[in-house]
Amino acid sequence: MNITRVPCLAIVVACAAPQCVGRIVEVLHAAPYGEDFVFPDGVRGLNTERVPGWAVKYVGGSGPTMRQLTGLSTEHYAIYNDQQLRPLPGDEEREHQEQEAHA
Repeated sequence: MNITRVPCLAIVVACAAPQCVGRIVEVLHAAPYGEDFVFPDGVRGLNTERVPGWAVKYVGGSGPTMRQLTGLSTEHYAIYNDQQLRPLPGDEEREHQEQEAHA
């Protein structure tokens, strides 16, 4: 597994939509195969890939529109499989610093 904890920041390293490669995303939670859930904007999500997936939010803007079970679309959230994501280097250190600042 590339993603080992959530939430975290990751970079998209592979995608059928080339404009997504290199995008930074916040990994929100696991998106297991065949289980549906609701994105924070109310759109239903479903991982139809037969591999582990993650629900993510695009950082710094929107991504390509995706169609979900309801026929609605979301521009701010997506599902990526684990192989398409790599955690950002230093994200764990940033989290540690934030925890110390709030202590």
